[in-house]
Amino acid sequence: MKWFGYSDICVVYSGSSRSGIDAMFKDKNKAFYNSAFMIDFPRLGIEFVRHCRNILHKDFGLNYDTNELMHYYNKLDHSPFWFMQLVNYLLVHHASLKEGINFVNKTIIEDGRFDVLAKELTTLDKTILHLVVMGVEKIYSLSTLSEISNKVGKKTSSSSAQGVIRKLIKKGIISQYKDNFYIELPGFINYLKE
Repeated sequence: MKWFGYSDICVVYSGSSRSGIDAMFKDKNKAFYNSAFMIDFPRLGIEFVRHCRNILHKDFGLNYDTNELMHYYNKLDHSPFWFMQLVNYLLVHHASLKEGINFVNKTIIEDGRFDVLAKELTTLDKTILHLVVMGVEKIYSLSTLSEISNKVGKKTSSSSAQGVIRKLIKKGIISQYKDNFYIELPGFINYLKE
C-alpha cells in the first residue's frame, strides 16, 4: 500500500485529544518519540449526516430531515461519537429528534461532569474560552488582552492568559496543535451558555 509516498506499513493513531497524541510523539522520554507526524483529517460534515440519515431511512424505515439532523450535528460540536449516540437512540426508541437530542445532551452533561467543571472555571477562564471558541487567533495581543480586561473587570496580562490556556488544556476542555485550538468537550460550550 502506498500512502503519502511511503510503501511500508503505515499506522493511524487516534486518541481522545490532539494535544495528548501530539505529546506522545514530541516527548523524547516516551516510546513513540519522533515515530510519527500529525496530519489533520478533515471534519466529517453533511456527507456523514446524509449517510446516517440514509441508513435510518433505507434499513429501518425511519424518516428524519437531513437539515434537522445537520442542525443537531452542529449542536453536538461536530462530534461523530455523540452524533452516533443520537442515531442509536433514534434506532432503538423510534423517537423524535428533539427527544433524542435531549437524551444525548443529558448524557453528555453527566458523562463530562459539566456541572463540576463549570464551577471550577473563573470568569477569566470562561472569557478566554469564549475567545478560543470564536476562533480569535491573537489571544495574547494587546488589543485582545485589553478586551479581556474590560470583560472581567481587572487587568489581564499575557502570562495570566497563557496560564488560563494551560489550565483549559490540562482540564481537557481544549487542546492545541500548532497555532490552532480545538474544543475537546462537545456540548460544554452550549452548557456554559445555558
